[in-house]
Amino acid sequence: MGLAESEIVPISEEVRRILRSGGFAHLATVMRNGAPHVVPVWVDCVGDDIVFLKEASSIGARNIRRDSRIAMSVSPPGEPYVVVGLRAVVTETRRGPEAVEWLQDTSMRYTGAEWPYPGEAVMMIARPVRIWVRSYLEDSPSGVPTGPTEGVGISDDGTTDTASPVP
Repeated sequence: MGLAESEIVPISEEVRRILRSGGFAHLATVMRNGAPHVVPVWVDCVGDDIVFLKEASSIGARNIRRDSRIAMSVSPPGEPYVVVGLRAVVTETRRGPEAVEWLQDTSMRYTGAEWPYPGEAVMMIARPVRIWVRSYLEDSPSGVPTGPTEGVGISDDGTTDTASPVP
């Protein structure tokens, strides 16, 4: 599924900070029968792309090959009530040395050590179509506002949606 340039949602500095905080992302994909499948993943962003890694033979990777739409949420470590949520489309996969290098760099950020089992790593590149940030606490340590925030993205009917409250 290709995305037009106008459908690409930029990643704000606030969202970028949370995505790079070392918090686990919860990746949702769609099973063949339509059921949701959710797994924790390490996440990063490069430019306005979301980057994560799956093993080639994993259920999530198989789901993405069949249906490239994903959803993801992530909270910074120590701030479980601050949430970035997003919907995106996986537009590219990369294997080999580049994927292993990303895995090793990301492993250092998450664990402080190289990942000893690179296996059949597949780096997934996803373009966000909807991003939102929300805090469920009055005094968020990160300063994220309490309650619904204005999200930016593409609505379900394909039009640009910048004014509606976040779901």
